[in-house]
Amino acid sequence: MKKDESVSVRKSARTLLLMLGLFIFLSSIFAQKKESFFADCGRVWDLAKFNIVSEEDLKREGGLSVEEALRTLLRVQGAGSAWQSSKEWYLIKELAPLDKKFSEEEKTFLLSLFYAVKRPLLTQEELFSLSLNAPLTEYGALKYVTRFIGNTYSCIDKPEEIGFTEQGQTYARAFDRKLILSKSEENASKPILRKDFYILLASAMNTKVSFGGYSTGEATYFSFYENAAKSTRKEKERIVHEGKLYAKPKFNDDFSLSWNVKKRLLDDDNTFTEITCYSADGNKLASETMIGIRDSCSCKDMIMLIINSGKERKIEYASYLVLTISSYNSDWSESWEETARFDLSDVKIVQDLKMMNPGTLKTFDGQWVPKTISLKSGVFKKEAFYLLHSYEHRYRKDEFNRDSFALFTVADDTSEFKNSKHESLFCGGLDTEDTHILEVMIDGDAKNGFVLHVSPESKESFEKK
Repeated sequence: MKKDESVSVRKSARTLLLMLGLFIFLSSIFAQKKESFFADCGRVWDLAKFNIVSEEDLKREGGLSVEEALRTLLRVQGAGSAWQSSKEWYLIKELAPLDKKFSEEEKTFLLSLFYAVKRPLLTQEELFSLSLNAPLTEYGALKYVTRFIGNTYSCIDKPEEIGFTEQGQTYARAFDRKLILSKSEENASKPILRKDFYILLASAMNTKVSFGGYSTGEATYFSFYENAAKSTRKEKERIVHEGKLYAKPKFNDDFSLSWNVKKRLLDDDNTFTEITCYSADGNKLASETMIGIRDSCSCKDMIMLIINSGKERKIEYASYLVLTISSYNSDWSESWEETARFDLSDVKIVQDLKMMNPGTLKTFDGQWVPKTISLKSGVFKKEAFYLLHSYEHRYRKDEFNRDSFALFTVADDTSEFKNSKHESLFCGGLDTEDTHILEVMIDGDAKNGFVLHVSPESKESFEKK
């Protein structure tokens, strides 16, 4: 063999050896991924064990919808991530065009997906093209699952994966996290089989993620379920012991309400006193909850409770009230609730005062507390009470807007009430955007009964400055 030929053969052999070594190395990596992948797949039946899906679901053929996949992922994240109502939806102006697209239950569900405590699965922008009934594609499954286990974030940031704009980014992340064996996007737009989605989910639940808030620790979802028995733990039903209050509530001459309380209740911790007012037909109008055991309710409290607004801005007056005193044991598993009903038969309400003419309402900088309240005409009288009634307009759906009330008195007849020390206005929180006023005067005493003279609520609202 010639010298040149010998050198060529040695070079070729060296190249082949390098290629063989690289092949063996890549095969080893692939084998490790494959071994890890199938080890994760072996935990698919744990999805049924932890009540994430049913055994029947695991046996079903075919694909699944986007909604079913997202509800499954949300179920894993836990009840702490689930929204309780669609109320928040109507605060987000950008979602107004979608108000009629989704039902109230779907809105509550979707809020949970992009307002989740950890690892939000959707963005607001994606809602505009989202079809819950559409078949879940392979790319869709990977997109939601990589977000689900994304941990490249702090305790307050969203996972990095939710910001991916390219399909390839999701496939690369899924491959790196050993969720898939190949980065091939060939089947990205095809529906994923139900069994393949469950295998993907089992793999994700066997991947270490961060748990906790400011102090985080790493664990898998499966180990979290196993250690805490989260999904199988049943809430204890609270035992409620009911009884009657020691004495019937009674009015005092200043229109305050008082009652006697058993000494046993006064010595308990975890106690609450609640007064709830009802209309004649049994509709709940308002309630006042106070921490601790109380034996009285002030005159101002009683006026605010008895005179309330019903639906469609119709003023309703309370016909009776229910007083409830509750005491809980240390783990809140048992409570002792004593109640008394008090009919307001000794209170007569007549609407015989003149409607007031609101003027301007000035607030303290950056606060809802009114600083001054003035009238266009007339004066505030020192012997009267003045009830402010505000209507909230924050939510696009009116049923979520609440009414708020405040009450004040003046020391002398005046056309302008000044609240410079925050002491004169009796208020728990007043929305000052749409505020109306009515006047209340009280005649009588506890022995002979009371007459509440009230004015109609003003048609006009205060001008806010």
